Amino acid sequence: MLRSLGQVFLVTTAAGLAVAVAVILIGGFDDRLASATRWRLTALDAAAPVGPHRAETFVILEDLDYARQVPVAELVFRFEDGYVGATRTGRTGRARCRRNEGLAEGRHPFEVFLSETSPRLGVRARGTIWARPSEVPVVWVDAAALVHGGATRYPEGLSVAPQKALSALGALAATHQAVYLVATGLGDYALVRRRLGDLQAPPGPTIWVEPEAERRSLERLKRTWPRVRAALLCSPRLAEAAAHLKVQVLPVPPIRARQEVAADRETSSGEVLTWPEVIERLTALETEAVQQRR
Repeated sequence: MLRSLGQVFLVTTAAGLAVAVAVILIGGFDDRLASATRWRLTALDAAAPVGPHRAETFVILEDLDYARQVPVAELVFRFEDGYVGATRTGRTGRARCRRNEGLAEGRHPFEVFLSETSPRLGVRARGTIWARPSEVPVVWVDAAALVHGGATRYPEGLSVAPQKALSALGALAATHQAVYLVATGLGDYALVRRRLGDLQAPPGPTIWVEPEAERRSLERLKRTWPRVRAALLCSPRLAEAAAHLKVQVLPVPPIRARQEVAADRETSSGEVLTWPEVIERLTALETEAVQQRR
């Protein structure tokens, strides 16, 4: 009898321990799923034509712990104009939000977040679709000309505050739509966009140019707003892709810290324009275009 009771006690104790371990493991797993710091959701700005044309933008969901994209995740898009859409990420962790009815001219901010059915809460991002007529004159601007190192870090002693660049872009904004190109890793994209806002750069979409796919990214952008007057670029890869698309490239200086300036002067080659020279070149290009139309 005692032996049977002892066996029952041992079995009950083992079962209790197993349940406790399972609760701990499941609880830890739930905590991991609910953590908003493990996944990164990036909403990309997009350019769109005005009118009945379909407008769309992309978001990318990544698992930072495993450095991979997250597939088959349910996402909800909510625009400030009241439009709500739902979709899911594909195998590459990307999802597309489409506005089939077209958009009126202007900015169309949106928020995207994981569906409430997901156990992972607090993962959300913001972006904007910029709708302008397809004939709008556009200037592409390398974000590295305004933001140091393609990120929002604020190193001590920037060689030149971006005021000259901002002044030049402000003059261009009266007649041209600025489009900012972020040719860095995706992790820097949202930071660069925020920093451009902090600088009060002329308003315009911040377009992520995917590394190793510069030509494809710029080609898609040019199809949407084809009247690109010039590309003000620091990156040789961007310059090569823009030149392939027959866009006039004007090399501009990137933002550098003081300690980098001397090295840049010693190793730089080719023409790099000052910002006043950029205005002169663009004015000449505009005059030439007017004469050709006549």
